[in-house]
Amino acid sequence: MVKDSILIVELTTAGAFGSADKLIQGISIEGLAMVKALVADAMAGNFDVHVVISSSIDRHSLFPGDAVHWHPVTANHSVKGVIHDLASIMAYGIVVAPEFGHFLEEYTGLLEASVHCLLTPSRKAVAAASDKLASLERISARGVLVPAAQSFPAFKRAPSVSFPVVVKPRFGAGCIGVFKVNGEKEIALVASAEKRLGFTGSDLVVQQYIHGAPLSASVVAARGECFLLGINEQTIDVRSVGKGESKYSGGVVGPLHPGLRDACGKIARAIVDEMPMDGYFGFDFILDEHGNAVVVEINPRFTTSFVGLKALQPFSFLRFMVDCKKKPGKPGIDHDAGFLAYTIFTMQHDANRIAPLEQARNDQRLHDLLVLPGPGEAVAAFLAAKGSTRDEAVARLASVVPSKDGLAK
Repeated sequence: MVKDSILIVELTTAGAFGSADKLIQGISIEGLAMVKALVADAMAGNFDVHVVISSSIDRHSLFPGDAVHWHPVTANHSVKGVIHDLASIMAYGIVVAPEFGHFLEEYTGLLEASVHCLLTPSRKAVAAASDKLASLERISARGVLVPAAQSFPAFKRAPSVSFPVVVKPRFGAGCIGVFKVNGEKEIALVASAEKRLGFTGSDLVVQQYIHGAPLSASVVAARGECFLLGINEQTIDVRSVGKGESKYSGGVVGPLHPGLRDACGKIARAIVDEMPMDGYFGFDFILDEHGNAVVVEINPRFTTSFVGLKALQPFSFLRFMVDCKKKPGKPGIDHDAGFLAYTIFTMQHDANRIAPLEQARNDQRLHDLLVLPGPGEAVAAFLAAKGSTRDEAVARLASVVPSKDGLAK
């Protein structure tokens, strides 16, 4: 039987950013983990798997052998050209990219114009959901709780959001350019900090700071139906301006917060009804002090939580998405599959520090370990551990992570 071909494009690992490389250095390790999870899922779904990847990445360490068709991109290649040539002969395509610089929208359009069937949201949906201000205004009109927000220029002229606030890129990803601002005296500081990252005032949005637990939801939409795959915990440190960079440093995936499933299902339904959403997407929310889910942004793409979903669930999400194109069904989520905790951090490249992590992976204390060269002598690391309970997964991970790398409990 001829397998369905699928093209996986994850831009932070495909070498597509050029001058934006400094921005994506901190999130490319997440991209590598997603590539590994997507490839594993596609293989479980019996796809003929093709991946566009930078030649600088040791791709064969991810999946040894010849089961995956790697398409390495060198400095002499046009990433767009490689994608265009491959997409035209593929049955299905996936694109994962950050929203800043409109990269996700641009490359989604490139695949959408060439591939037979796109399994991630359309360019129209990406454009609508990526706007951190307008997208929340739209779902707010459907009854979804969102923080009060303004554009940065409007906030400077006539603020309607009270301090403390969060200032972040209107089209952004991860914690890049995200700062907490506690008072008016910090406005000039945050404007300067954003400018150093390449974001001007018109690129920014101001949101009310919501106290509570940072969570996310993973969803598949198909033919007007939506399926909640999971609710995920996130470890996020939103720093005040001048206190260093805000960081997304990991999370926990599994059958978490069952009491929020109905609320998250209604939020997903509102997003799908408001936007032409189809395929995999997520949304980030804060569980506030009153037990309300307050949505802070929509992510029209695969997110890092998918790595945990794939590690816990043996069935193929991608095959489920293809089947839903024909006739929507329910995903075969096993709610007794346990939990996966993961962490992301940067450390100095030191064999004496990496060797114990490799040993922990070999003796199965760690489910996974990925290391990617970072700036200077640093490396970015992605570590994951499983457990039958949430606390067991977190404890296993904490037992092997160097304490000064700051794993949040």
